[in-house]
Amino acid sequence: MNDRTSFEPPRIERSRRDTIRLDVKRDVLYWAGTWGLTDQELRDAVAAVGPNAGDVADYLGQAINGKNLGDNVERSG
Repeated sequence: MNDRTSFEPPRIERSRRDTIRLDVKRDVLYWAGTWGLTDQELRDAVAAVGPNAGDVADYLGQAINGKNLGDNVERSG
């Protein structure tokens, strides 16, 4: 039975987990939902530091799955 009242963010391909692709709707939904942001807040954060998820996590002072993304994602700089 499919419960349409629950929402599970779409999964992102393993090879794309370190990059936030603002042109891909499921990525925007996933990352904005992960950090409790609006789409625009996510876009603003990416504009500030670039699309690397670790850099954005650090900029936001956020974590994912109880871990700092910076510990798991290679930096772009």
